[in-house]
Amino acid sequence: MVAAYRRGRLLKLVRNPHFRVWSQDAQPDGYADAIVWKLGHAPAAQARAVERGTGDVAFDSEGFSPGLVSELQTRYASQLRGNTLARTTYMFLNTRLPPFNDVRVRRALNYAVDRESVVRAVGGQDFAQPTCQFLPPGFAGYRPYCPFTIRPAAGVDWSGPVRTWRKHVALLNSPGRAGRL
Repeated sequence: MVAAYRRGRLLKLVRNPHFRVWSQDAQPDGYADAIVWKLGHAPAAQARAVERGTGDVAFDSEGFSPGLVSELQTRYASQLRGNTLARTTYMFLNTRLPPFNDVRVRRALNYAVDRESVVRAVGGQDFAQPTCQFLPPGFAGYRPYCPFTIRPAAGVDWSGPVRTWRKHVALLNSPGRAGRL
């Protein structure tokens, strides 16, 4: 249960004092009496606290720089555990303003984005997975499919950016579009 909360700074959880042990199996040794989350610390500070032994875990892998992730993967390979979360991080485009008010420009951008490079930039497959949709991989209802990829196919998620600019140029140079980007 929540014992203390200071917005943006700390959350402390403790065992429920009204819980009664009816079996040792229900409360085996090794379970913490309290869990304290120190909030609002930069990812590098979290990692250094774990290194010093003053922290047990570092969250917010999305805020970790690629350099820090690489360093931790090199120095602590046997101890580092990444975990992709059931969430999607995305960009949005203002479709009311040029050039993104043209669906062909938006399609060209979708074909050009290298989703694997984005995954590598945040630490690799342990921290992120590429997708072309709002539902994240592993989420109920998710079906791997991405039409904006090298080899689109049913049951296959993103397989790579369309590296040839012919597709992009054809979309951008279609009637009424040429010279406007």
